[in-house]
Order: sequence, then C-alpha cells, then structure tokens
Amino acid sequence: MEYNINKMTEPIIFQRKLMKRLEEWKNNPGKKNAILIEGARRIGKTTLAIEFAKKHYEDYVLIDFTFQSKYVYSLFDSLYPLDRFFSLLFLAVGRTIPKPGSLIIFDEIQFCPKARQAIKALVADGRYDYIETGSLISIQENVKDILIPSEEERVEMHPMDFEEFLWAIGKKDLADLLREYVKNDDVSSLEKTHPIAEECLRRYFALGGMPSVVSQYLVGGGDFVLAEKEKNAILSIYKDDLKKIDKIYDTSCSPVYKYLPEIIHRQSFRIPLESVGLRRKTKKMINTLEKLNQSKMFHIVYESKTIDLALASGTKESHFKIYPADIGLAQSMCYPSAHNEAFTHYQKLIQGDLRSNLGYLYESLCEQMLVSLSFQPFYTTFTKMGSDGKERRYEIDFLFSHYGKVQPLECKSNIVGTTPSLVAFEEKYSSVSRKGIVLTNKPYQKKDGRVFLPFYLLFCFFDKR
Repeated sequence: MEYNINKMTEPIIFQRKLMKRLEEWKNNPGKKNAILIEGARRIGKTTLAIEFAKKHYEDYVLIDFTFQSKYVYSLFDSLYPLDRFFSLLFLAVGRTIPKPGSLIIFDEIQFCPKARQAIKALVADGRYDYIETGSLISIQENVKDILIPSEEERVEMHPMDFEEFLWAIGKKDLADLLREYVKNDDVSSLEKTHPIAEECLRRYFALGGMPSVVSQYLVGGGDFVLAEKEKNAILSIYKDDLKKIDKIYDTSCSPVYKYLPEIIHRQSFRIPLESVGLRRKTKKMINTLEKLNQSKMFHIVYESKTIDLALASGTKESHFKIYPADIGLAQSMCYPSAHNEAFTHYQKLIQGDLRSNLGYLYESLCEQMLVSLSFQPFYTTFTKMGSDGKERRYEIDFLFSHYGKVQPLECKSNIVGTTPSLVAFEEKYSSVSRKGIVLTNKPYQKKDGRVFLPFYLLFCFFDKR
C-alpha cells in the first residue's frame, strides 16, 4: 500500500540495501575489521549507520568528528593503555563507557585521520565493533601521515536506486511483482503493470534518490516544489564543495559543473574542454576528472576501444562523458526553474509532456542504475564498412562486462525506431558480445530477437543476485 503522504509530519527513515551488507559483517563470527561507508554528502551514510546500530546493538556511541574539540583529536595520538584511552574518550564526548560488544560510529572520519589509523589497534582489542563514514575525496587527501589500516573494509553508498525508491513511496509490492514477472518472462503481466510502473519511474526521474529530497516530498504531502527546494539546497552545498576542491587541487571541477546544463541544449553529451579551461592529456584535466569522480557527485564514463572483458584496459582518458550521480539533481541542474515555474515544470515532467530533449537525462538515469548494480559502464565508438562500400561511424551508449561477455545498451528516451548501432556492433564483435538491449519508455517487448526494456526494469533485469 502506498503511504498516506497527507498524514506525514516527521522525516522518514528509509530502507536501504546496504543494511544487508552491514548485517552480514556483524554476523560474521570471525570478523577482524571495521566497515568504512564512503559516499557523497547527503546520501544517508550517518543515518544508515545509526539505524543499523539501533536495530542490532544494545548500545552504540556516535562520535561526529565534524564537531569534536582538539582535545578529542589529541586522544588518538596515544592509544595505550587502551583502558585509559576509552575512559578519557567517552568522558570527553559525554558518554558513560558502553558495554563490550557495543558499536562505535566514527562519523566523518576524514576530519580525524589518526582515528582512522587507530582502527587497527581498536579492532585487535576486540571489545567494540566499529563503523566509519566519510567522503572519499577528503579521506584520500587526509592519509599522508598515517598508516591505512588493513582491518578496514570499504563499501560505497549511492543515492537510493529505483527499487529503494519504490520501497520509500510504499510500492514494495510493485517492486516484488516486477522482479517476479521478469524472472518468469511474463510479458503479458509486464504490459499490464507498465502504466503504474512508468508513472513511478517519472516520479523517480523527477525526485531522484537523495533521501532528504524524497523525505521532503512525502512529508510535504507529495509536494514537488518543496522537494525542489531541498534539491537546490543540496546543489548549493555541492557547488561550494567543488569550489573548495578547485582551490585546493588547482582543478576545474566547478566550471565543468556549471557547463553540464549546456549539454542538453547542445544535444551533445561531451564537454568541449576549452569551454571549461582544460586541454586534453594534461595533468590538470586528469586531476579534474579524478576529483569529480572521487567527490561521488558525478560519474565519469570513459570510452573503451577494447571490446572484450577487459574494457577498462582500452579506455582513453581524453574521451569521456560526465553524468551527475543522482537523476533528481541532474534534472534540477538541466532544467533550473524559478520558484513560480517549478510547479508547472514538475506537472509536465510527471505527465510526460516535457518536450525538450531528454536524451542526456535518460542516459544519466541508465548510468546511475548500472552503477547502483555494481557495474562499471563504458561507451564506445567504431566504424564499419556498409554494403554500399562506405565507412560509417557508430556509437554505443553503454557497455559493461556481464557473465563472460560484453553487454551493449542503447537508450531511447522517445520513439524507438531502428537500432543500426547495435546491429553493426553485434556483427563486428559477435564473438564477445551479447545481443544488444534497448532501454525505452515503452512496455517490455521482444522484437526480432531484441529485448526492448523499460528503464524501470533495469534494477531487476541485470541484478547480480
């Protein structure tokens, strides 16, 4: 049953798939490591850690290094004797000493590198379990003078994927049915559920998977304008973060960010480097891409010229596409609306009446879904001689390794016509390629041996489970 959003007054805690991974870690009797949850800001790392603690531990302690004093930081300079260290640490953070077996959460661990280094000794001590959370770009920077603990398992957290979004809006039954229909190849049932599933996808397309955005939408009684305000608040944080990154690393992350909305108007998914002050194969360009990727605000998808399972070995660093990591934020970036226009914009978006070119955004949606499924997507361009003797150039939107072969995907946001790129690719790379799949807004169908897959089925069609 869908939530009665009109009755909601409190922020919502959402079910996240990463909870299962944390449970597996806790229940491993031989575990000798801590968990580090990495990810972009505002995706729910701390919330997940706290909910996990409440659900599986009698007691826990949250130490947020964003707000700690210099004295707390200094305690990690000398851990021994550990009884003394724990006594002073818990006293300093205003807590009684927790019972053995409790969980200690080191939140925003990047602000206290010595605490991260201490994980080795703390895990070996064995009296508590430890979860760390942090931003990858800051974590990697603040390790110059410390020893990275091998007793640390790193897991990456993403915005809510489409299935998690369905759970969030009270549509878990629909998610389960879609999985069942795909598993049984039940085309008839998939066609019947298409209208409601497509409507849910449009909501996901509009809102994205940032927990605070979805929470504002639900708490506000389904208010898209309220959700838009929260998205703009997050985007403002990201803008400030990218400016800081540029200042520290002499990169061009902020200019790249500002240019992304132009992509949709130019109908070209590549950034002309000269427009953002970059040149190919320069250290600054490489560093900019690296920092954008590490920020987890964006994903870099490289072109690969090696069409086999080693797609990464054929990448060209000077040929790439950049996608925002969250489709809701991407939509707000590309279609910024004045406050009095936001309602009309969302109305058209949800009803499917937005006539602008949506190709880039639907590619962003597809890329985000692939990443949430733990795939590393690439794209490729190639030439092939036609029957008329002329050489033609083709492009495949996404490629990834899947069960021993390369899987090509093509995104079609509007009318699905012919698929010459997939046909040419399959002919040229038949020995290593699977049959190409077309992602579309139309109902699931098989035609001439090709699968036409609605975007909303991607989460279960390629699920590695």
